[in-house]
Amino acid sequence: MILNITKKTPIARNSLHAMSFFERGRGMIGRSFDSFDAMVFEDCDSIHTMFMSSSIDVLFVASDNRICKAVASLKPWRPLIRCHGARAVIELPAGTI
Repeated sequence: MILNITKKTPIARNSLHAMSFFERGRGMIGRSFDSFDAMVFEDCDSIHTMFMSSSIDVLFVASDNRICKAVASLKPWRPLIRCHGARAVIELPAGTI
């Protein structure tokens, strides 16, 4: 479960962690948030939305677990979205944040 400590509310209850090289490269390409409500990329400070079919919300998380950047409704076909200082990225359905 991923929680917003400030608001004391859950952001996601069933997250999928992209661990392998293949999972990290594929990300949300060809997937939807039907069986999970967040995709987590650890040791990551950038993503792309190439080949994706829908917008997503993105949270960049610093090493102290604080959000260092939030991007709402990020559209498909963006080649690079980065946040220096991030150590993880959480992709969520558009409208979550």
